[in-house]
Amino acid sequence: MIEQIDADVYFKNAHVKIAQSIPDISMLKRKLVIDTGENVIVSDKGVTGTTVIVFAGILHRVMCSYECLDAYLAYHGHSAIYLRDRPRNFYIPGLAPLAPDYPGTIQALKSILEQLETKTLLCLGTSVGGFASIRYGVALQAKRVVAISPIVNINADFRESIGDQRFEPVIKRNQQNFAPHLLNVANDVNDRAFETDIEVWFGGDMHLDAHNAHLLKPSARLSLFPVTGLSDHNSLSHFIVSGHIHRFLWRP
Repeated sequence: MIEQIDADVYFKNAHVKIAQSIPDISMLKRKLVIDTGENVIVSDKGVTGTTVIVFAGILHRVMCSYECLDAYLAYHGHSAIYLRDRPRNFYIPGLAPLAPDYPGTIQALKSILEQLETKTLLCLGTSVGGFASIRYGVALQAKRVVAISPIVNINADFRESIGDQRFEPVIKRNQQNFAPHLLNVANDVNDRAFETDIEVWFGGDMHLDAHNAHLLKPSARLSLFPVTGLSDHNSLSHFIVSGHIHRFLWRP
């Protein structure tokens, strides 16, 4: 399914509106996470049995501050796990603070989820974190994933075909270090059976992000949300301002 979202209608002055729409601290159902700069930050246990794993992008942030995003998660009373991939390996080999490899990282996350008494798992990632949110979300059998402007494929032939030169030194290192099939997260979902609902948000007029997003085949489980009129990489603000963040966090 592909759903068109009109930026002019819903998202004018998005960054101003996001500041205005942040829930007041008095309305939060758990203590707000403070970004200490660590690679793994775990919130206090929420009150709903839902945990959200948040995957930061290549610049170690999520297109807004952790505190801003966490206000929405805490407003709904959900637990949260914030992850940063400091080596900029697209989370492919796992996260060293948790385990030395990907399978170990999956197990470590499962342990944290158990400690938080998680009954429902959601995943959200931006840019490179969007890549990881899809891979880890499917592997962990999350109920829902939102990938914000995800970089889907970093293989050289694809990047050359669309003229993508973003983060070239980092990308080339990953191309040398990992097998090609691991560099394209579309391989994790296209023509495969999975139980996770995935939403992919991106600027409809940001051609690099659009080319990446359209590598993912829409299906009953995977939906594309191109934001019409948006030529920027940051589509998180539009996802929030539209109110879709509340639908993502709260719908059954």
